[in-house]
This record gives sequence, structure tokens and C-alpha cells, in this order.
Amino acid sequence: MYRGWEMQGDLTATAGETIDFGVIEDEIRLEVPGRSIRAVVADPWQAQHMILNLQRDNFPADEMRQTIANMSEATKTLDALMREGRIHHPGNAVLNWMIGNVVGHFDAKDNVYPRKELPGNKIDGAIALIMALGWFIKDSVQSKSSIYESRGMLVV
Repeated sequence: MYRGWEMQGDLTATAGETIDFGVIEDEIRLEVPGRSIRAVVADPWQAQHMILNLQRDNFPADEMRQTIANMSEATKTLDALMREGRIHHPGNAVLNWMIGNVVGHFDAKDNVYPRKELPGNKIDGAIALIMALGWFIKDSVQSKSSIYESRGMLVV
């Protein structure tokens, strides 16, 4: 599947058996300028050096850890947006496959965490989408100013 996806342009392969974060950084540096991108988001586990490099060069990079607190609301939101037909992408075969591999794992508090049933069922692209959505939700909440900041406190 991977070679076919690479030939279709749905996947960019790097040389070797490990992730080459330098290649990923180079791709980000080519794609971000001129676009309306609020942040390039990554889990700092294994990518912290890349995030720091991008931040050092004034790219809007931020970390988003894969915790239940960060992933649950975003997973539920993505599910709702997909059911409403409000999520669209250019038909990337890899992302279609990975989203189809996601299984929601619920805990006792009704939090949901995306998982896969089998080791071969990769979900990395879906996780990246959930992380980006989670960052957006968190940033939107943080960027809203309090009514007390705009009008001040009322005394009755």
C-alpha cells in the first residue's frame, strides 16, 4: 500500500528505517510561508527538537501532548463534524485508511481516546488531525477575552 500511495502522491517517503525530522522540517518551511497557518502542532515526544527549531526560526510551532485531556474533546468534535459532513479533505487515500482504523476507547468518565484494533492498522494521520483540532479548540478558548477585561467589573 505504501509504495502505491507514494506513487499517487498521497505519501512522501524518506530514506532509511527511521523518521527523518529534518525532511519534515524542510517540508514545513516550504509549505507554511504565505499561508494562513496559526500553528504547526506536534507531540513533543520525539519531535521536541523539531518544534524548537521551528520556533527559533519564527515559525508558528507549538506542542500538543497526546493526553486524554487534550484528545477527548477533539476526538468527539471530529466525530461530530464528520457525521455532519463538515470535514473535507482532498481525498488522500492514506488519511481515509487511517481514519477508518480509529476506534474510540471510552473510560468511566465518558472521555474518549482514539485507538487502533490491530498493530498494522496505522492511525497516525488521524491522530495528527485530532491533535490539530484539539490545539485549535484550546487556542480558541484561550484567545477569547473575558467580559471583565473588555468592560470591567460591575458593582451592584
